[in-house]
Amino acid sequence: CLTVSNGLGSDMTCQTITIVINDLLEPTQEIKLTVAPNPARQNFNITLDNTNDTFTFLVINDLGKRILKTKINDKLTVNTEQWPEGIYLYYLIDNEGKNVDQGKLMVVR
Repeated sequence: CLTVSNGLGSDMTCQTITIVINDLLEPTQEIKLTVAPNPARQNFNITLDNTNDTFTFLVINDLGKRILKTKINDKLTVNTEQWPEGIYLYYLIDNEGKNVDQGKLMVVR
């Protein structure tokens, strides 16, 4: 929130701002990322090959809200039972904050 004051009083305004990071759109490394099954019903598996590093796996819904942010270094199972049906964007991000891979995940019931 921002408050502005002068000799006559003060006024406050609050606003939510969405920031889109365009750097996420360009992969920087050759890592084999597998996300399956896709479409997912109750869960999906993430598998990383050709790396010993730890990455961040990020999932965003169609409104731009972060649904999942977790660390991964080889395999991970994600439960989607509480996620609404829809199409989600996922990003694999390295320790420097650069996008390594990305894709779409569909959740169906």
